[in-house]
Amino acid sequence: MKVNLRNSTKTVLKVAALMLVLITTIVAVCMNKTTFKSSLTEEQLFENRVAKNYNELTNDDKETNVANVRFGSYFLRDLYGNNVAHMLDGTCKKIGGTDELYFDIAVSGDSYIDNAKIQITNANFNAEFNYLKDDYLKHNYTGEFSIIEFDRIEGGSEEQIYGSIKFKPLNNYNDYSKTAIVTFTADYHDIYTGETEQVEKQVPITVDWHGNLNTVVTTNTTIFSPTQISGNTVNTSFEIKEYTDERLKDQTLLLKDRVIEIKIPNLRQWEPVTARLSDGNAVYDPTTKTLTLITESNFDDEGNCISSIAKECKYTIYITYPEEAYAYTTWVGADDIFNGKDTINCVTTVTTHAYNNQGPDFEHVIASNNTVYPTIKFTPPQTPPAPLDTTVVVYYEHEREEISIQRVLENYEGVKNGELVAENLTSYFDTHITVQRG
Repeated sequence: MKVNLRNSTKTVLKVAALMLVLITTIVAVCMNKTTFKSSLTEEQLFENRVAKNYNELTNDDKETNVANVRFGSYFLRDLYGNNVAHMLDGTCKKIGGTDELYFDIAVSGDSYIDNAKIQITNANFNAEFNYLKDDYLKHNYTGEFSIIEFDRIEGGSEEQIYGSIKFKPLNNYNDYSKTAIVTFTADYHDIYTGETEQVEKQVPITVDWHGNLNTVVTTNTTIFSPTQISGNTVNTSFEIKEYTDERLKDQTLLLKDRVIEIKIPNLRQWEPVTARLSDGNAVYDPTTKTLTLITESNFDDEGNCISSIAKECKYTIYITYPEEAYAYTTWVGADDIFNGKDTINCVTTVTTHAYNNQGPDFEHVIASNNTVYPTIKFTPPQTPPAPLDTTVVVYYEHEREEISIQRVLENYEGVKNGELVAENLTSYFDTHITVQRG
């Protein structure tokens, strides 16, 4: 058999080219698959996972006790990121976010309904509407409402309204997950029989709120001067403050507790004598040199908040060091002692816990951790104080005599490093004397 090599070569090349195109296509598809990223945020992906626990509704779920009247209440969510909305009987939203709650009313046939009313009860949200009175709505509804009333709705009509749900402050951490009841009532008028029938339907709607706890802690730098010395110890202080953004005050979770820990450092080689907070319940451990304050909210067994720690707190920390730490009597070389090197940082950690949604998909207790470094700088006074009082009292042969400091300094070496030295004056009086400050 004769073979046409040219044609065979062309055929092989065509097949090879086809295979190359096929392989390239497969590789491109694989690359696209591995590099594909969802357009949804992590928060939306999490809420979609939770939303899959809710019941998906159909039009059959809108049936009422009257065949010609249908009512439904639901949320819409694109569960799989494919631009297909699913009707669900619940929603999961982060505190501060919103979602749309839909209400559908349909009347078939030639008859009609009037005195229709939608009422929301047992809700952990507020529903906000933006509708003006029309042929169906009985009133203007602009703002937050839990009841919507309608006038006459003719047969063959379908009405849909929706409201934006928003988180409302709660007093029980179990209420972050709660099922509200949407009740629809109306009078159905059969124009053929002349009879009136009461329409009533209840739709359970579940809303799961979840949140974060974001707090801010601020502090200050304290400038300490040895002129503040009193007695044998010196107290210095600084402030810390924790607060929540003013705009988020009504959107915060219920606070569980707050723990403040302050590490009190040495000042040079001297350890602190003690430390305390302006709140007297703080405990100082001299072994670890840690000042701790724990405040807790009070909840009952059902999760109701009886009393809560403050959303904002402000404390002053007082630290006491021994007098020697400041070397305040040694003014010679004070610039070397207080030259800015004596700066201490008190590592302060503030941890606040709050109750979150108690459902199985959520972290039940969340925390906000902040660490700050309040600073104390020790500096000398601008003008060191006089090393002695204005006069000294000298007892000579049991007679009292006051001698001015200026006279002592000018004529005798009675002062050494800022301290009165009695033996130097002894040589002047040529006898034993007793010297004391005046």
